[in-house]
Amino acid sequence: MTDLISARWIFPVDTDPIENGTIEIQDGLITAVHSRSIPEARNLGNVAILPALINPHVHLEFSDLKEPISPSLPFTDWIRSVIRFRNQENRSIPEAIQKGSLESSQSGSALLGEIVTTDFLDESYTGTTAVESVSKILFREIIGLQPDQHHDCLSLATDFLEHSIFQTENHLSSGISPHAPYSVHWDLYEDLTSLAERKHVPLAIHLAETRSELELLTSQTGEFRKMLEDFGIWFESLFRKNQKPMDYLKQLEKVENALVIHGNYLDDDELNFLASHSNMTLVYCPRTHSYFQHDSHPWKEVINRGGRVALGTDGKSSNPDLELWKEVQFLSRLKHSYSANNLLKLVTLNPAIALGKENEWGSLSVGKKARFFFVKLPDSGSSEIDSLLFHQENEVFPEPGC
Repeated sequence: MTDLISARWIFPVDTDPIENGTIEIQDGLITAVHSRSIPEARNLGNVAILPALINPHVHLEFSDLKEPISPSLPFTDWIRSVIRFRNQENRSIPEAIQKGSLESSQSGSALLGEIVTTDFLDESYTGTTAVESVSKILFREIIGLQPDQHHDCLSLATDFLEHSIFQTENHLSSGISPHAPYSVHWDLYEDLTSLAERKHVPLAIHLAETRSELELLTSQTGEFRKMLEDFGIWFESLFRKNQKPMDYLKQLEKVENALVIHGNYLDDDELNFLASHSNMTLVYCPRTHSYFQHDSHPWKEVINRGGRVALGTDGKSSNPDLELWKEVQFLSRLKHSYSANNLLKLVTLNPAIALGKENEWGSLSVGKKARFFFVKLPDSGSSEIDSLLFHQENEVFPEPGC
């Protein structure tokens, strides 16, 4: 049986928006998208239909937080606070993850790039309708700065990729996340990128997030060195001298799908390099970026150079919620020259490509999953959809209950 849905606007994303269009669906897949008026179609009225949103970078483990962790500055003080929060004994990480999954689903996200720090895979990611309604790429976070951790960390990553959950749960697949240059030894980073290459899985790394990270790499000084000294894990040859984010980007050339998280302080050469590699995506988390009071983000520079950018929420340790739509609304208020359709790509098609799932998700195209996000538009005679779509008071629905 064919289901027919029509609305004032349809955004296929990979083609121009369609006014008063219709979507045809059969067996959960899109079979046609067109501008013909079909009387028997279920008409949703003054609504825009978009592909379900895709959040390529989220930390669900922090979803039990009521507000972001403070202080936000200096950054290493925030890291210390995160570690203290993680070490609390009265928390249920599986409950936090399921809560975040539900929040993501209810706000329109159908696919997540989730950073995993727990071994409670079965308990955290299966067993409830709320969890299973959101598909996930589970990126196992690896932290290992000491040379004697190398073998165990590599084994942890390998065992994770071979976990039986990825054979039994069709809404879950795997990836690797070497956390950041300041928390993963260079030799281990090289081996993890090689592992991702061999296993054909995506890899995500937090890179060039702060100026103090750059200082640590180039001169082994600053607040990161002080933090590592306080943790008792600093020694003089821990880092190679005069390293830059470019060194880490070059290692990503061999990975099929590489997500460069944040990238707040990539220089011109690094932005050019990233933009010139179709396997790399810069993941920008606008409200997290604002929370840490960073300089202007280079997302527009990457797009203008022909590269790919996707938006993420990060976690509630640095963001008040996990609503990806609010990220694109936030971005729409900043000065730029991009159409609504091009901004939508940052939360639909681009993250689908980044995660290697563009054949199933990211646009309203024939053969893709019939999962939608609905925006109830303001009552206005205006036909300027670019000004209507991101209106701050718009009601949004992950399902057609409008």
